Amino acid sequence: MAPVLKLLSSALVSGLIHLYVWWRLVHHSHLPRRAHRILTIAIAVMWVSIPVTTTARLWWPGLASTVAWIPMPWLAFVGLTAVALLALELPRRALPARVDPSRRQAIGRGEALPV
Repeated sequence: MAPVLKLLSSALVSGLIHLYVWWRLVHHSHLPRRAHRILTIAIAVMWVSIPVTTTARLWWPGLASTVAWIPMPWLAFVGLTAVALLALELPRRALPARVDPSRRQAIGRGEALPV
């Protein structure tokens, strides 16, 4: 597979993971509009920084290894957050629709996300 295709496919997968984390943590939250925008921009910038750093290794390996300490831990954090959110999604989906709303709310508060 050509290096460009590898980069694009990994950027797409990373983008989908970032989109899911944004959707669960930012989009459905009841944050003020300004905080919502700031978090949306921050997640988008961090997502873009991953392929930029990876690509920079081809041309500026020294610079890329110096600045890689920013996006690479972020990628690990987002990946682990996505796995945790998916694991928390299972109990929410397992509850039938007619379950007592207070029980649904308790599960939502337990995962600190709106239901």
